[in-house]
Amino acid sequence: MAAGYRQQMPTEFQFFADCWNYFGKFHEVKDTDEYWEAAVREATEINERYNNALCRDLLIAISKELQRKGAAAGERV
Repeated sequence: MAAGYRQQMPTEFQFFADCWNYFGKFHEVKDTDEYWEAAVREATEINERYNNALCRDLLIAISKELQRKGAAAGERV
């Protein structure tokens, strides 16, 4: 069934994969400028690559989750 989705919605399939990989890369929140700058830069690159409202919403949700995790761990956000 996944192959069908990949063929029917190739752009969506790819940006979901990119968003998932983005979340995996940054899920361990670090209290450094370098971490946050890299996270923002990569989210911006993904957003610009697809220029899609759903992709942007996914990235916003992931960013909010990273901020929440950082705040819960006592990190600055």
